[in-house]
Order: sequence, then C-alpha cells, then structure tokens
Amino acid sequence: MMKKLLRLYIVPLLLLLALPVSAVKVRTAVRAYHRHSRTATGTRPHRGTCAAPRRWLGCYVKIPGKGCYKVTDVCRRGIDIWLPTAKACKRWGCRVMTVRIEHRRKHHPKHRRRRRH
Repeated sequence: MMKKLLRLYIVPLLLLLALPVSAVKVRTAVRAYHRHSRTATGTRPHRGTCAAPRRWLGCYVKIPGKGCYKVTDVCRRGIDIWLPTAKACKRWGCRVMTVRIEHRRKHHPKHRRRRRH
C-alpha cells in the first residue's frame, strides 16, 4: 500500500517540483465527476475542463484516449475530468495512467504581453 502511494502521488510531486520544464509526464489516478457547481476559477464545468491539485490550476492536461483538458477546478490528489452524465462517469471509473501536464500559461498567445510604443 505504501509503495503504491509513493509511486502514484509522492514521487510525481517531487518530480514536478524539481523540474522547471514546460511539460511534465505524471502517472496518476484519473477519475470522472458530473457536478454542475462552480469551479475554483468561477466558471461552470463543461467538456474540456478538469480538476487537479492547486499548483496545476490554469495548465492543460493531455489524457491518452480522451484529449486535452484545462485545469479549472481544484481537487486534493489525482485528476478529475468532467463528463456530462453519471452513467458516463461510472463507465470511466478510476484509471491509473500517465498524463502530460503542459504549463501553457506563459506560452499561450492570449497571455502575451503587448509592447508599448
């Protein structure tokens, strides 16, 4: 049990804190939820949004077989992707997989600073 916790949660955290890179691959638990409450950024969840630990807020998560999700909500550990129905969430279940976290906040064209003339 302790080895599983180390492998799934603690080691990825240490890797993420140690490497100042724009993209990191992390092996973590990916779950699904279907609530329609407000997210941590103040928006309603919709297709393409997910919840992850607070340090990833605003980043993008590439999940194999599901696509790219933007982190707009906060959860304690792992990643929770938003799906429209409870049936879809039950079908997804909880899967342990390697996901790619992309820190696009600084590199996204919408977030570029305009030069003053």
